[in-house]
Amino acid sequence: MDYLEIVGTAIGVAYLYLEYKASIWLWIAGIIMPAVYLVVYYRAGLYADFGINVYYLLASFYGLACWLKSSPATDKDKEPELPVRRTPVHLYPRLAVVFLVLFVAIALILIE
Repeated sequence: MDYLEIVGTAIGVAYLYLEYKASIWLWIAGIIMPAVYLVVYYRAGLYADFGINVYYLLASFYGLACWLKSSPATDKDKEPELPVRRTPVHLYPRLAVVFLVLFVAIALILIE
């Protein structure tokens, strides 16, 4: 096992703890962890895992920016948050088509 894998795992455990505590530091861990795994997966030739970690890295930067943008002073001026809802059943066929197209596209890329 590579030392980077151990570091990435340790940061991942710290990330989970920070997420549980709702700490802003979770975004820093969320940036460092995929950056470490980018190196690990690239070295191992696991390019699909490398690609998903690019997404995780970008999502963490976005999450950090959103967290920093919202402050307690501006939160009371915001519109109320919408409740969590289920996906409407009439969207299932469209989502299935999108899933299948993306699945085939990724499979074709990985076969090459």
